[in-house]
Amino acid sequence: MALILASTSPYRRELLMRLGIPFSCHPSGIDEDKFKVDGIGPVELARTLATEKALSIVITNPLATIIGCDQVVDVENRIIGKPET
Repeated sequence: MALILASTSPYRRELLMRLGIPFSCHPSGIDEDKFKVDGIGPVELARTLATEKALSIVITNPLATIIGCDQVVDVENRIIGKPET
């Protein structure tokens, strides 16, 4: 059974490589901004993005084990975006 990381994050890829388990990375292609709506908290946003990323990959890989993940930084109740560098 194939293992797919629904991400192109170099950090997540490195974590899986350390385990020595064969896997592949597939970008989800989802528009993360459409899920960033007023009233959504950081935990719910991270959970939603992780789920959507995995669901976008399962369509073309229904027999694979898919890891969908995301992280959100929250500073004083304000969600901070991804770093530019």
